[in-house]
Amino acid sequence: MRAFSHIAVIVPLFSLILPQGYGYSRQEDPLLKAFKHAVRSARDKEWADAERATKGVAWQLEELRDDFGIDLSDAVAEATAKHDLQATANAWANLVALALLQKLHWNLREKVARFVPARARARSATVYYEDVLAGNVRARDERDGTDHHGAMLALLKEVRESVGSEGLFGVGAREPEPERFARAADGILALVRKVFPFFVTPKRLGAATPVGEHEGDGDE
Repeated sequence: MRAFSHIAVIVPLFSLILPQGYGYSRQEDPLLKAFKHAVRSARDKEWADAERATKGVAWQLEELRDDFGIDLSDAVAEATAKHDLQATANAWANLVALALLQKLHWNLREKVARFVPARARARSATVYYEDVLAGNVRARDERDGTDHHGAMLALLKEVRESVGSEGLFGVGAREPEPERFARAADGILALVRKVFPFFVTPKRLGAATPVGEHEGDGDE
């Protein structure tokens, strides 16, 4: 199978209804805002603006270094410095994918024990996928006759459901299911690697200390 080695430079312009419990609206999420601004600026050859967007996500890059031992700073900065649109799109999409995985990582470390943040993280992971990665996954599915998009949506649903529910006035409350959550999170990590073999990803999720980069072959 031919390698799927780049992100199509598509900046989503739509906005869906926000799931209750997510910390930001799609329009307000600082990482999504920075991603769309950086890629639009690169597409319009406004490279100074693209570089400013990179500086605005220094906090996210630092968190990923702390949590995963992965540093994308050079990749993002070099892509904009070289005025390379495709490299910029790839690096920023990788950054969003890592932020998605980070939400799952935090829940795994806490064993899905705190419902409110666990629910918000699970739903924000879905938002990151839908707004940034889904279009490219669907494009690969159309090209290869696969249904990775459907598989990813099913796994994200598992993630959201396995955090449990407080119910309504205690009615319909469900306990969290850490093992179910862990299986779904592992499936998401594996699928991200399969569809985007050129992405830098962590060796595993949920570790107490950074484990460093997964060494993929870059060709799926």
